[in-house]
Amino acid sequence: FFCGVRMQGEGALDSAANEFQHAKQAAERGMECGPDAESKQDLQTLLDGIHINCCTAERENLIRQGMAGLRRALLEDEVLDVEALWDAMDDFKQAIILASRDKYALHEAIASSKIGVILYKCLKMKDRSRKYFANAIQLALSLQPVDVSQEEWYKEASLCEQEIQRAAVQEEAKQEHLRRGKYMDRLKPEFDVLDAKKAQGFEVFVSFLLNNYPPPRAMPTSEEKQSSKKRLLFAIRAYHPDKVPDGSDDESKCKFYLYEHIAKLLNDIYEQSEKGATLDATSTEDEGKEGKSDEEEENEKDEEGMFV
Repeated sequence: FFCGVRMQGEGALDSAANEFQHAKQAAERGMECGPDAESKQDLQTLLDGIHINCCTAERENLIRQGMAGLRRALLEDEVLDVEALWDAMDDFKQAIILASRDKYALHEAIASSKIGVILYKCLKMKDRSRKYFANAIQLALSLQPVDVSQEEWYKEASLCEQEIQRAAVQEEAKQEHLRRGKYMDRLKPEFDVLDAKKAQGFEVFVSFLLNNYPPPRAMPTSEEKQSSKKRLLFAIRAYHPDKVPDGSDDESKCKFYLYEHIAKLLNDIYEQSEKGATLDATSTEDEGKEGKSDEEEENEKDEEGMFV
């Protein structure tokens, strides 16, 4: 048994398996001889150890065979040997089955990582590979406090997973750009009108918004003794794109992108006012500052701070 353990540690898995087999046969013969209680307990402990090491050697041998097949498929032939790849995958899958049965997370993580590499780099099956990469990384985290972050299989799985995520984000951004483009072309005349009204001043812009795109909640007018800045803050809230009800129809999408453009223009006005630009028709902004209580001034600062 100990000779097999030593050979297993040196990587001679076939020789170790033979030694374990001899040890198992000897232990079973010993059990058949009717030993005393103490010897029987020692023999049972030995048989348990043989079983554990045999399972470990079998998993390691499958992983080794899979990696050898993977190297053959990638390096030894100019043309990719797909059959060798599938054989390697079979070895890794069998290792995963045994590791899962024996609850040995390390071997399951290594085999999962290698299957992910085959699917991602060789067979170009990105969606299927993500499941194996995620499983490998999750199992690696479950091994803590043992740190496997410097192991080649873990670094490879992490790198491939990051590449897949970046590609997915880029593809989503591309699709969003295409979706937006359709609506941007349709809304361009309205955007041009809004830009022109904004250039004429805040009150002209807000009046145009109220007449043409009234918000769900009534907005204070300049006659209601509200400062221009307060009306601006109200408009920023009222025309936020999130105020548009969710919907996949064209009307909802157009309204969302329209509100998005309006909010952009309103925020631009706010940023300019923060840098010192004056809003037209600020009838009560300066007058209202006198006589305000400390609490009122603090509340106004908080309200403005929501939009910085």
